[in-house]
Amino acid sequence: MSILWSWAAYAQQVEIIRLSPERVITNEPYLRFDPFVVENDIVKKAYSKEMRVQDHQGYLWFVADNQSLIRYDGHYAQTFDSTRYFHISMTSNRVVWSMNDGGMAIFDTITEKFKRYPSPLIKNYAFWGEASNAAGKIYILFPATDNNIRSPFFEFDTKTNRFTHIKLPPVINGYTNRYEPDTAALALIKPMAVDALGRVWGQVAHASDTNHGKSFLGYYDPALHKLVWYNLAGNYNPEVGGRKEMHQELSINSIVSEANARYIWLGGWFHLGLLRFDTHTLRWKQYYLPTLKANQVFTIKPFQKDKLIIYTDNGLKVFDKQTEIIHEYPHVPDDPFSPPSNINSFFLGRGNTVWFGKHIAIGDAAVSYLSPDIQVLRGAPPKIRKERFRIFCQYQDHLYFTYQTPQGFVLASYNEQTGQLTELLQQPASSKPEQHINMALADSIHQVIWFVGKVDGGSIWQWDLRRKRMLKVQDPIQNSSLRTDQLYDIMSIAQDKDGNVWIPITQTTSTTQGSLVKYDTRRKTFVNMVSIQPLVEKRRLRSVMVDSRGMIWLGSWDDNLIRWFDPTTNKLTIKDDINKTTVETNIAINKMVEDPKRGVVWIAATMHGLWKYTPRTNQWQKMPLDKNDVIVNIQITNDGTLWMKSDNALIRYNPDTGETKYLGAEYDLKMFSYGTFIKGKGDELFFDRFRFYPHEIKDVTLKPHVVFSFIKVFNHNLVLPKNLNSVAEITLRHDQSFFTVGFSALSYIQHQKNQYAYRLVNFSNDWILCGNTPLAAFTNVPPGEYELQIKGANYDGVWSEVRSLTIIITPPFWQTWWFRGGALALALTVVYIIYRYRLEQQTLKSRLQAEEALRKQREAEYQQRIAQTEISALRAQMNPHFIFNCLNSIQYYTAQNEADKASEYLTKFSRLIRLVLENSRSEKVTLTNELETLRLYIDMEAMRFQQKVRYEINVAPDVDTDTIQIPPLLVQPFVENAIWHGLMHKETGGQVIIEVTQPQENVLRIAITDDGVGREKAAEYKSKSATKHKSFGMKVTTERIELINQLYQTNTSVKINDLKDDWGIAVGTEVVVKIPI
Repeated sequence: MSILWSWAAYAQQVEIIRLSPERVITNEPYLRFDPFVVENDIVKKAYSKEMRVQDHQGYLWFVADNQSLIRYDGHYAQTFDSTRYFHISMTSNRVVWSMNDGGMAIFDTITEKFKRYPSPLIKNYAFWGEASNAAGKIYILFPATDNNIRSPFFEFDTKTNRFTHIKLPPVINGYTNRYEPDTAALALIKPMAVDALGRVWGQVAHASDTNHGKSFLGYYDPALHKLVWYNLAGNYNPEVGGRKEMHQELSINSIVSEANARYIWLGGWFHLGLLRFDTHTLRWKQYYLPTLKANQVFTIKPFQKDKLIIYTDNGLKVFDKQTEIIHEYPHVPDDPFSPPSNINSFFLGRGNTVWFGKHIAIGDAAVSYLSPDIQVLRGAPPKIRKERFRIFCQYQDHLYFTYQTPQGFVLASYNEQTGQLTELLQQPASSKPEQHINMALADSIHQVIWFVGKVDGGSIWQWDLRRKRMLKVQDPIQNSSLRTDQLYDIMSIAQDKDGNVWIPITQTTSTTQGSLVKYDTRRKTFVNMVSIQPLVEKRRLRSVMVDSRGMIWLGSWDDNLIRWFDPTTNKLTIKDDINKTTVETNIAINKMVEDPKRGVVWIAATMHGLWKYTPRTNQWQKMPLDKNDVIVNIQITNDGTLWMKSDNALIRYNPDTGETKYLGAEYDLKMFSYGTFIKGKGDELFFDRFRFYPHEIKDVTLKPHVVFSFIKVFNHNLVLPKNLNSVAEITLRHDQSFFTVGFSALSYIQHQKNQYAYRLVNFSNDWILCGNTPLAAFTNVPPGEYELQIKGANYDGVWSEVRSLTIIITPPFWQTWWFRGGALALALTVVYIIYRYRLEQQTLKSRLQAEEALRKQREAEYQQRIAQTEISALRAQMNPHFIFNCLNSIQYYTAQNEADKASEYLTKFSRLIRLVLENSRSEKVTLTNELETLRLYIDMEAMRFQQKVRYEINVAPDVDTDTIQIPPLLVQPFVENAIWHGLMHKETGGQVIIEVTQPQENVLRIAITDDGVGREKAAEYKSKSATKHKSFGMKVTTERIELINQLYQTNTSVKINDLKDDWGIAVGTEVVVKIPI
């Protein structure tokens, strides 16, 4: 029994560790606290907002002073203010929860609303403490007020959404394993953490009539329904005056349980500080931090491996649990990458990110985050971080650097193994412009470190590695009247494979004329290269490089020219290829670096960017970098990657792919104007206050998570039963075709560099880049089905997966299928009715038209028969007329006793009469038949006029007389008229020519030409018989032609032409008859 008591008393003692100032390191290792300003009016206007949690999706949650909640996605905010919210937190199983006046509030990620789950035993939900386990059970201590149940300790199961009241058992002393007296009904536990064994750790308290209150570290075990505490006795609190027997209450702010559940870490007030409890040995260890007031710790959180991050009244600190060293990170007012001051919240987010909320009343919500994944830069050793320090060389285990003091500048070395700092040179300030070292060269051949710069009294110095002393080089220079200590401004230095050192001179103490000086390693002398002097003229040489061929490359301050000096021939070649492509010619060539793997030389041409020269092809090429960069320095690593210093960033450039990465002010880099940039051992790079290995600068490969934020129709939020990220499609009416959709990438690291794009497939299939403003606006979108696609890129240019939302815009009712179908059916019905009506009307009309047509046909037939009868009558009229004329001729021959001629005439007359009688039965006869009739007639007329009538009938060869048909006796009257009226009055008689041609395929042309007296002369002869003959024959023929044209719908024409000679005397008549065939 006494052994157990002794052990318990021993275990209650606290091992106090007072950390000495040597165990407190400031800003080492380097941590960058990135500022994050919330640019959102909702958050700005909220009074005294506190950032409390980043949920599993990536949203940031704020609690405003009016006890409303604000959720922020990086661009847009959503407010939850329907009731008072006392808290916001998230369980290990990703349940976002709060407490409000209605009970437990569980956030539904589908509807994006809080669902309330009250308990009849609780009226006041402003709880005192909470902790949750991996199974999603939340342990909560509510106020022990009059309107709450006594001992208000509850468990809430997020899976069943039910409260369970836990009636705490009496407290067990963890040292003695015995119940404490008077704790059966008055014990409480303020939960703060749940360990890997499921035990709920917190501050356990109880009160009784004899003891007005005690509180210690303890736990509640839900599996065993056991409440255990570990009280303390000791002198860790100076206020107890060293009385070890006095129990000291613990005012615990936060608890961290290690993964193995062995160590419990506490942070608290009133000299508690940082306390560790060993659950195996039941031993205590307290760390007394020398820079804290009353050793007060506000919050502790796990950080990286074996570390704790601590917020105190003296800023942020990181405690290394293995080395027991404190790393302090104070707030620096002018440094935006230092931790914020006046922190009001401090929690762990996604990806091990630590978030810090700064207390601001109204305005921008100033937030900072510490992301271990982007801590790629390491700080220079703390001992060398002095005013304007610059590292020039790393050789063996030493760093060689300069820094500024009010008295001038100091050149020093730092041993990275021992931490020893040695001042090598103190140069007092002078009235001349600022003095400084420009470059250093580690010379392993001569075992010295060369330093060149702009220093009064000598700009070339050597640190003797053997003798450990600094030497000012003040040797004479061959081929020059100057000594080396009179060379005033030297920017560069290089060494060839033979050990010779080459120094380009910018100016001397007496002139600004440049030159090239060589330190001859064999002769141990400095030599001025006078052979290049005429070509250098007054140019100030800026940079120097020795390539693998031994050629000396020289760059000047002010003419863009590259000069090659061949030491074997002392010949200088000037290359002006950069000048050919530029306007400004007074630009410096700052640095040249040979790339043996690619066989090229890289050139930093300041304002003219980065150039590449390929000796094999003698090609000069300016490299197209992403920006118009001023390149002032270059380093090339073993893998061929170029690292360049510009006027505002460090640039990583891959010459094979053209990919670039910029590290600028957002990486806390500052000294671009005067800072050095060198390469050390193992490709380690030094710049500004930092050092890093290139492989530590890793590209971000994790794709950001892009979400929909809202949809507005005509600038009014569209209310949906589910949030946009939980639905596959939404439907809008046709009068909602003007809408905007907000979206965001839940990526907060350098979020001002995030880029966004969207497109509405089937409306505009091209991606629309919207920069850092993720808002898609659409106007007058026609009805149809569309797919809205969004994507976002983080600060490193990594694009998210495309997120899609189907948007269906329904047409107006008059454009719907059912309306169109009904309208079509109605239209078809109307059309059918109209069709039936028109059909009946058409039938009636057709019947009437048929009847009318029949009537007209009958009338036409009647008229045709009349016309045919008339034609027959006319033909019949012509036959007696012709016969009468023939009988007159026969009578004449008989009276003259010319029996033979009368007989011949009578024979021809009988033949003609037979043809006329045959043709009179036909409406048309062949042309052959008609011409035969005409020939017989003319022969008879020739006999009658005693051969005073001659005639010719000429038929064109292409006229087929056997097939062409014409009305009978149509031409004969015109021939008869030509004989009787044209030839009868000529004493000598005359000739009638009949020509038959076919000018067109369907026209027959018959021309009757006589050489008689003409129509005018014939009219003068007043012969009664002739007049009667003329009027009758021509009249009958004209009527026949009119009837033929009317009956057969033809256009038979007759044209009479009077033929005259050159003196206008009539020489005959021509009649042209055109007959359609």
